Amino acid sequence: MTKDEEIVHLKAIIEELKHDYLTGLEQRGAFELSLQQHFDSGEPFILVMCDVNNLHNINREFGYAAGDSLIRRVAEDLRNSFSQYGQFYKAGGADEFFGILSVDAINKCKNDIPDAECAYVLSTEFGHQSLMMDEVDRRVTLKKASNKNRRKGDRL
Repeated sequence: MTKDEEIVHLKAIIEELKHDYLTGLEQRGAFELSLQQHFDSGEPFILVMCDVNNLHNINREFGYAAGDSLIRRVAEDLRNSFSQYGQFYKAGGADEFFGILSVDAINKCKNDIPDAECAYVLSTEFGHQSLMMDEVDRRVTLKKASNKNRRKGDRL
């Protein structure tokens, strides 16, 4: 392999490592850089967090292949629903996605994504990006708990 071919090969490997192997979405490093750039720009944006529903139970009951399929499906739903407004990243735990979207997506963010709980915050509400991250995480957690309690009530 020539030196030029080796450089091209290494660049391809680096590019591949930037993306989650399962979803093809960019990973946490790209998300954090984009979040910082958006925050520094001063332009308003929406930070969205989505958490896949019942992944642990699906993995346990049906196997990891079924869980992987669910993660891929949620990633595809997010890509299809929001690509015109910004980008989603595979940047959290095994079942978490983050999106950085234009404020034009606000009404679309209010719609449910199948198989995931999502919440959003507006950048204009916060003075620091870590506060945004904490708040969007809190909102997703509350939404998941609320929906879990509602489902329990439906079974009684």
